[in-house]
Amino acid sequence: MAFEVIEERENPLLNRREVICVFPDGAGKITRADVVKAVSEKFSVPSEQIIPISIKHSHGIRDITATVYIYKNLDDAKRQLPKHIILRLLPKEERKKLLEQQRKPKEEKKQ
Repeated sequence: MAFEVIEERENPLLNRREVICVFPDGAGKITRADVVKAVSEKFSVPSEQIIPISIKHSHGIRDITATVYIYKNLDDAKRQLPKHIILRLLPKEERKKLLEQQRKPKEEKKQ
């Protein structure tokens, strides 16, 4: 999957690389997993270190603009980003299990 890097900058304070890229004719065809796979192949980085932050498109334009953070350490990502961004990278089955585990202690406290 071909894409063009619009902006790439190193953020030494947060220990990550911030990449903005455009996927031509990708509207309705590209998922988060596809973005992670394409970026990992281009930058030769393991896919676990790549976190897609936003994937946007505009009406009447088939191009997709994606903002991706490439972390050197996953612990930094877990500390800096909200939990829902990390959760949405997991497969549906794992996400459901984690959400159920979080709900059970809350239900036990109410009783």
